[in-house]
Amino acid sequence: MNKSEERILKNKKLKKRRQKIKKIFFVLLIFLALLFILKKSGLLNIKKIVVKGPEGIPSKEIIKESGYAKGENYFLTSKKQKIKSIEDIPNVKNVKTSFALNGVVTISADIREPKAQIPGKDKYFIVDDEFKVISVNKKEKANLMTVEGLKTEKYALGNYIFSKENDQQELLKRLFEDEVFKGNVDTVILKNNYSRFYTNDDIKIDLGTYMDLDYKFKMLDLIVKDIEKTGKNVSSIEMEKGPNPIVIERSSSEVEKINKNSIKNNENNE
Repeated sequence: MNKSEERILKNKKLKKRRQKIKKIFFVLLIFLALLFILKKSGLLNIKKIVVKGPEGIPSKEIIKESGYAKGENYFLTSKKQKIKSIEDIPNVKNVKTSFALNGVVTISADIREPKAQIPGKDKYFIVDDEFKVISVNKKEKANLMTVEGLKTEKYALGNYIFSKENDQQELLKRLFEDEVFKGNVDTVILKNNYSRFYTNDDIKIDLGTYMDLDYKFKMLDLIVKDIEKTGKNVSSIEMEKGPNPIVIERSSSEVEKINKNSIKNNENNE
Protein backbone atom coordinates (compact mmCIF):
# COMPACT_ATOMS: atom_id res chain seq x y z
CA MET A 1 0.00 0.00 0.00
CA ASN A 2 1.47 3.35 -1.10
CA LYS A 3 1.24 6.63 0.79
CA SER A 4 -1.70 7.86 -1.29
CA GLU A 5 -3.77 4.76 -0.44
CA GLU A 6 -2.84 5.04 3.21
CA ARG A 7 -4.02 8.66 3.25
CA ILE A 8 -7.35 7.72 1.63
CA LEU A 9 -7.92 4.89 4.16
CA LYS A 10 -7.05 7.20 7.05
CA ASN A 11 -9.50 9.84 5.79
CA LYS A 12 -12.27 7.22 5.51
CA LYS A 13 -11.72 6.12 9.12
CA LEU A 14 -11.70 9.72 10.29
CA LYS A 15 -14.92 10.40 8.38
CA LYS A 16 -16.64 7.37 9.96
CA ARG A 17 -15.52 8.46 13.42
CA ARG A 18 -16.89 11.97 12.86
CA GLN A 19 -20.21 10.57 11.63
CA LYS A 20 -20.42 8.35 14.71
CA ILE A 21 -19.75 11.30 17.01
CA LYS A 22 -22.40 13.34 15.16
CA LYS A 23 -24.98 10.54 15.64
CA ILE A 24 -24.21 10.26 19.35
CA PHE A 25 -24.44 14.02 19.75
CA PHE A 26 -27.74 14.08 17.83
CA VAL A 27 -29.29 11.30 19.99
CA LEU A 28 -28.11 13.04 23.16
CA LEU A 29 -29.57 16.33 21.92
CA ILE A 30 -32.95 14.69 21.23
CA PHE A 31 -32.90 13.01 24.66
CA LEU A 32 -32.19 16.32 26.42
CA ALA A 33 -34.89 18.05 24.39
CA LEU A 34 -37.44 15.38 25.32
CA LEU A 35 -36.39 15.59 28.96
CA PHE A 36 -36.82 19.37 28.88
CA ILE A 37 -40.26 19.07 27.26
CA LEU A 38 -41.38 16.45 29.75
CA LYS A 39 -40.13 18.54 32.65
CA LYS A 40 -41.90 21.67 31.43
CA SER A 41 -45.09 19.78 30.59
CA GLY A 42 -45.30 18.28 34.08
CA LEU A 43 -45.78 14.72 32.80
CA LEU A 44 -43.09 13.50 35.20
CA ASN A 45 -44.45 15.42 38.16
CA ILE A 46 -45.97 13.58 41.11
CA LYS A 47 -49.74 14.00 41.31
CA LYS A 48 -50.60 11.33 43.87
CA ILE A 49 -48.75 9.08 46.35
CA VAL A 50 -50.17 5.64 47.17
CA VAL A 51 -48.86 3.38 49.96
CA LYS A 52 -49.40 -0.39 49.79
CA GLY A 53 -48.61 -1.92 53.18
CA PRO A 54 -47.17 -2.39 55.66
CA GLU A 55 -50.12 -2.92 57.99
CA GLY A 56 -49.98 -1.09 61.30
CA ILE A 57 -47.99 1.89 60.04
CA PRO A 58 -49.94 5.00 58.92
CA SER A 59 -49.54 5.92 55.24
CA LYS A 60 -48.86 9.52 56.30
CA GLU A 61 -45.77 8.40 58.21
CA ILE A 62 -44.43 6.45 55.21
CA ILE A 63 -45.00 9.41 52.86
CA LYS A 64 -43.44 11.85 55.31
CA GLU A 65 -40.29 9.74 55.71
CA SER A 66 -40.02 9.21 51.95
CA GLY A 67 -39.77 12.93 51.26
CA TYR A 68 -41.92 12.64 48.14
CA ALA A 69 -44.16 15.64 47.51
CA LYS A 70 -46.87 16.42 45.00
CA GLY A 71 -45.69 18.63 42.18
CA GLU A 72 -42.02 17.59 42.23
CA ASN A 73 -40.38 15.75 39.34
CA TYR A 74 -40.08 12.06 40.26
CA PHE A 75 -36.93 11.51 38.20
CA LEU A 76 -35.10 14.48 39.66
CA THR A 77 -35.14 12.86 43.10
CA SER A 78 -32.85 10.12 44.41
CA LYS A 79 -34.88 6.91 44.48
CA LYS A 80 -32.15 5.16 46.48
CA GLN A 81 -32.20 7.86 49.16
CA LYS A 82 -35.99 7.81 49.33
CA ILE A 83 -36.00 4.06 49.93
CA LYS A 84 -33.31 4.38 52.59
CA SER A 85 -35.31 7.08 54.39
CA ILE A 86 -38.40 4.87 54.50
CA GLU A 87 -36.41 1.86 55.69
CA ASP A 88 -35.09 3.98 58.55
CA ILE A 89 -38.51 3.37 60.11
CA PRO A 90 -37.50 0.55 62.51
CA ASN A 91 -40.16 -2.02 61.60
CA VAL A 92 -40.20 -1.50 57.81
CA LYS A 93 -38.26 -3.45 55.17
CA ASN A 94 -38.24 -4.39 51.45
CA VAL A 95 -39.30 -0.93 50.28
CA LYS A 96 -39.99 -0.39 46.58
CA THR A 97 -41.15 2.72 44.72
CA SER A 98 -42.52 3.12 41.20
CA PHE A 99 -43.90 5.89 39.00
CA ALA A 100 -46.75 5.69 36.48
CA LEU A 101 -47.32 8.11 33.60
CA ASN A 102 -50.57 9.23 35.24
CA GLY A 103 -48.40 10.84 37.93
CA VAL A 104 -49.00 8.25 40.65
CA VAL A 105 -46.08 7.17 42.87
CA THR A 106 -46.61 3.80 44.51
CA ILE A 107 -44.68 2.88 47.67
CA SER A 108 -44.78 -0.76 48.79
CA ALA A 109 -43.13 -2.25 51.87
CA ASP A 110 -43.20 -5.18 54.28
CA ILE A 111 -43.52 -5.13 58.06
CA ARG A 112 -40.77 -6.59 60.23
CA GLU A 113 -42.18 -9.34 62.44
CA PRO A 114 -41.03 -9.66 66.09
CA LYS A 115 -39.05 -12.84 66.72
CA ALA A 116 -37.49 -12.36 70.15
CA GLN A 117 -37.22 -9.99 73.11
CA ILE A 118 -34.04 -9.14 74.97
CA PRO A 119 -34.37 -7.84 78.54
CA GLY A 120 -32.41 -4.69 79.33
CA LYS A 121 -32.54 -2.25 82.20
CA ASP A 122 -36.26 -1.56 82.78
CA LYS A 123 -37.08 -2.35 79.14
CA TYR A 124 -37.31 -5.07 76.52
CA PHE A 125 -35.72 -4.80 73.08
CA ILE A 126 -37.85 -6.49 70.42
CA VAL A 127 -35.90 -7.82 67.41
CA ASP A 128 -36.87 -9.40 64.08
CA ASP A 129 -35.22 -12.29 62.20
CA GLU A 130 -32.46 -9.95 60.99
CA PHE A 131 -31.73 -8.93 64.60
CA LYS A 132 -32.84 -5.35 64.12
CA VAL A 133 -34.44 -3.60 67.12
CA ILE A 134 -37.94 -2.86 65.81
CA SER A 135 -39.48 -1.65 69.10
CA VAL A 136 -38.67 -1.07 72.77
CA ASN A 137 -41.25 -2.11 75.37
CA LYS A 138 -41.51 -1.42 79.07
CA LYS A 139 -43.11 -4.79 79.75
CA GLU A 140 -42.33 -8.33 78.69
CA LYS A 141 -44.32 -9.48 75.68
CA ALA A 142 -46.31 -12.68 76.14
CA ASN A 143 -45.66 -15.64 73.81
CA LEU A 144 -42.41 -14.19 72.46
CA MET A 145 -39.05 -15.89 72.87
CA THR A 146 -36.85 -14.24 75.52
CA VAL A 147 -33.08 -14.11 74.99
CA GLU A 148 -30.97 -13.65 78.10
CA GLY A 149 -27.23 -13.12 78.50
CA LEU A 150 -26.64 -10.36 75.94
CA LYS A 151 -25.20 -6.96 76.84
CA THR A 152 -27.81 -4.35 75.93
CA GLU A 153 -26.11 -1.07 76.95
CA LYS A 154 -25.58 0.04 73.33
CA TYR A 155 -28.90 -1.21 71.95
CA ALA A 156 -31.16 1.42 70.40
CA LEU A 157 -34.32 1.50 68.32
CA GLY A 158 -33.50 0.85 64.67
CA ASN A 159 -30.04 -0.61 65.33
CA TYR A 160 -28.85 -4.16 64.67
CA ILE A 161 -27.78 -6.01 67.83
CA PHE A 162 -24.95 -7.91 66.11
CA SER A 163 -22.27 -5.97 64.23
CA LYS A 164 -20.89 -9.17 62.67
CA GLU A 165 -21.81 -12.85 62.46
CA ASN A 166 -21.02 -14.93 65.53
CA ASP A 167 -21.97 -18.20 67.26
CA GLN A 168 -24.81 -16.65 69.25
CA GLN A 169 -26.38 -15.17 66.13
CA GLU A 170 -26.11 -18.51 64.32
CA LEU A 171 -27.86 -20.33 67.18
CA LEU A 172 -30.73 -17.82 67.28
CA LYS A 173 -31.17 -18.07 63.51
CA ARG A 174 -31.57 -21.83 63.84
CA LEU A 175 -34.16 -21.43 66.59
CA PHE A 176 -36.08 -18.96 64.40
CA GLU A 177 -36.07 -21.32 61.41
CA ASP A 178 -35.89 -24.89 62.73
CA GLU A 179 -38.93 -27.03 61.88
CA VAL A 180 -39.32 -28.31 65.46
CA PHE A 181 -38.31 -25.29 67.54
CA LYS A 182 -39.72 -22.40 65.48
CA GLY A 183 -42.28 -20.76 67.78
CA ASN A 184 -41.70 -23.41 70.45
CA VAL A 185 -38.94 -21.78 72.54
CA ASP A 186 -39.70 -19.85 75.71
CA THR A 187 -36.26 -18.71 76.90
CA VAL A 188 -32.70 -18.83 75.53
CA ILE A 189 -29.67 -18.28 77.76
CA LEU A 190 -26.52 -17.29 75.89
CA LYS A 191 -23.05 -17.30 77.38
CA ASN A 192 -19.70 -16.85 75.68
CA ASN A 193 -18.84 -20.56 75.70
CA TYR A 194 -22.16 -22.35 76.08
CA SER A 195 -25.90 -22.02 75.75
CA ARG A 196 -29.15 -23.57 76.86
CA PHE A 197 -32.79 -22.99 76.13
CA TYR A 198 -36.21 -23.94 77.46
CA THR A 199 -39.11 -25.03 75.28
CA ASN A 200 -42.70 -23.96 75.82
CA ASP A 201 -43.23 -27.42 77.35
CA ASP A 202 -40.58 -26.58 79.98
CA ILE A 203 -37.93 -28.94 78.62
CA LYS A 204 -34.43 -27.68 79.41
CA ILE A 205 -32.01 -28.28 76.55
CA ASP A 206 -28.34 -27.91 77.39
CA LEU A 207 -26.55 -27.39 74.07
CA GLY A 208 -23.15 -26.91 75.68
CA THR A 209 -20.68 -25.18 73.34
CA TYR A 210 -21.60 -23.69 69.99
CA MET A 211 -19.71 -26.41 68.13
CA ASP A 212 -21.40 -28.95 65.80
CA LEU A 213 -24.74 -27.12 65.65
CA ASP A 214 -25.74 -29.03 62.52
CA TYR A 215 -25.37 -32.36 64.31
CA LYS A 216 -26.98 -31.10 67.53
CA PHE A 217 -30.10 -29.76 65.84
CA LYS A 218 -30.44 -32.86 63.69
CA MET A 219 -30.39 -35.03 66.82
CA LEU A 220 -32.69 -32.68 68.77
CA ASP A 221 -35.28 -32.76 65.99
CA LEU A 222 -35.32 -36.56 66.13
CA ILE A 223 -35.48 -36.60 69.94
CA VAL A 224 -38.34 -34.08 70.18
CA LYS A 225 -40.34 -35.93 67.52
CA ASP A 226 -39.84 -39.15 69.47
CA ILE A 227 -41.00 -37.43 72.69
CA GLU A 228 -44.15 -36.25 70.95
CA LYS A 229 -44.77 -39.72 69.51
CA THR A 230 -44.19 -41.68 72.73
CA GLY A 231 -45.63 -39.13 75.16
CA LYS A 232 -42.56 -39.24 77.42
CA ASN A 233 -42.49 -36.58 80.13
CA VAL A 234 -38.99 -35.18 79.64
CA SER A 235 -37.37 -32.62 81.93
CA SER A 236 -34.08 -32.04 80.11
CA ILE A 237 -31.82 -33.03 77.23
CA GLU A 238 -28.04 -32.93 77.66
CA MET A 239 -26.13 -32.62 74.38
CA GLU A 240 -22.53 -32.74 75.62
CA LYS A 241 -22.54 -34.79 78.84
CA GLY A 242 -21.62 -37.99 77.02
CA PRO A 243 -20.81 -39.45 73.59
CA ASN A 244 -24.54 -39.33 72.77
CA PRO A 245 -27.36 -36.98 73.83
CA ILE A 246 -28.87 -37.81 77.23
CA VAL A 247 -32.65 -37.57 77.68
CA ILE A 248 -33.78 -37.21 81.31
CA GLU A 249 -37.40 -37.99 82.16
CA ARG A 250 -39.29 -36.39 85.04
CA SER A 251 -39.94 -38.34 88.19
CA SER A 252 -43.53 -39.04 89.24
CA SER A 253 -43.27 -36.42 92.02
CA GLU A 254 -42.12 -33.79 89.51
CA VAL A 255 -45.00 -34.62 87.19
CA GLU A 256 -47.46 -34.38 90.08
CA LYS A 257 -46.05 -31.01 91.12
CA ILE A 258 -46.32 -29.66 87.56
CA ASN A 259 -49.92 -30.87 87.29
CA LYS A 260 -50.84 -29.16 90.57
CA ASN A 261 -49.24 -25.90 89.44
CA SER A 262 -51.05 -26.12 86.11
CA ILE A 263 -54.42 -26.63 87.84
CA LYS A 264 -53.69 -23.73 90.21
CA ASN A 265 -52.77 -21.42 87.32
CA ASN A 266 -55.94 -22.35 85.44
CA GLU A 267 -58.05 -21.59 88.54
CA ASN A 268 -56.37 -18.19 88.95
CA ASN A 269 -57.03 -17.35 85.30
CA GLU A 270 -60.73 -18.18 85.56
